[in-house]
Amino acid sequence: MSDSKTMNAIGLDTNSDGARDASALCELTVPMPKTERPHDLLIRVLAVSVNPVDFKKRNGGAEITGYDVSGIVVESAEDTSLFKAGDAVYYSGDFTRQGANAEYHVVDERIVGRKPVNLSHAEAAAMPLTSLTAWEAMVEQMGIRAEPQANAGKAILIMAGAGGVGSVAIQLAKKVLGLTVVAAASREETAAFARRMGADFIISGRGDLKEELAAVGFESGVEYLFDTVSHTNFERYLLAVKPLGRICSITGAGGLDLGALFMKNITFTTEFVFAKAVSGVNIESQHVILDAMTRLLESGEVVCTLGEGGARPWGVEAMREIQQMLESGKAIGKMVLTREEAEAAAEVVEEAVAAAEAEVAPAAEMAAQEATKEAVNEDAVSEEEPVKTVPRSEPKPIKETGSILSWFYGRRQPAAAAA
Repeated sequence: MSDSKTMNAIGLDTNSDGARDASALCELTVPMPKTERPHDLLIRVLAVSVNPVDFKKRNGGAEITGYDVSGIVVESAEDTSLFKAGDAVYYSGDFTRQGANAEYHVVDERIVGRKPVNLSHAEAAAMPLTSLTAWEAMVEQMGIRAEPQANAGKAILIMAGAGGVGSVAIQLAKKVLGLTVVAAASREETAAFARRMGADFIISGRGDLKEELAAVGFESGVEYLFDTVSHTNFERYLLAVKPLGRICSITGAGGLDLGALFMKNITFTTEFVFAKAVSGVNIESQHVILDAMTRLLESGEVVCTLGEGGARPWGVEAMREIQQMLESGKAIGKMVLTREEAEAAAEVVEEAVAAAEAEVAPAAEMAAQEATKEAVNEDAVSEEEPVKTVPRSEPKPIKETGSILSWFYGRRQPAAAAA
């Protein structure tokens, strides 16, 4: 572990009274985080994905955000048991703690999963928050059984099917839960992306939902509706859902007249991905869900939703652009900042230095031996002259050109096989 007491980060200068829009993001030097809680892990951050929660927290004045992470465990607290130094992990985190748009980040291991071995860190960072949100919303909150045979003939409407959450929800609903999937996607490119994710039917989602569903064969509506857009569309959603159906929203329930659910006996629920971490209730279930997602991703049953060209080199300007894109509502799939290439380059340099030093050491030793022989020969000519010896040259210490990550890459244990 580095002895440095500070690290670099991207965020808002909270000492300034300036703007809080994306253009106000800047490079910061902040204290290194510490593993202060019993289950904490210190992570070397290699990639972060950007989500709406980032700009929402930024607008609220949060200094450093970042709630979708892939990286390497550097240090663990005393009560940790799930991971050790050198493990590659991914997670969403806890929005009440400092975010991960920095070199290092601290997180509770019980909300962390093993990174899929077939994904880069940039690809892995695109998955945790959306996977947890989609799974919890459909399986835990709406109560959809994770048994395809139990869901035969049932359908779900997923709003914003090409979005980060929507694109994962399509895959889980179709391939894991066995539902017929209708995705709302109003542009040609978003509709194409939703189809690639596995949507059976596409509607625009901008008109009368009951009429749009009828046009693709669902005259009576659908059993489930997953709202990833805005709960203010509540009245439109009611018309799209069958009696005894279920609606889940990830945008809250403020101002809704839930009495309108009564006549159709529809269940309305919400999903907040940070609720478990904040409350400490059922917290380790997120570790279980992420490990299940790892197996799905490694098997190819679920694919990464990183958008085309969505991975950009780490930097403040790239962060500004990504947050602005998200706020515009035009993003397709996930967008990520990664420092993988920079870390890989540092590792190559360190290995090259080590190799060079390994070559220098034997050569220096041979030179010392030759010098010693010459000195001995000279002594043979003049017995009165004391013998002169040349000390053996010691190898120079390897220059520290790489980051701590290079050290761990060389010593971490192989990833455990999927259960």
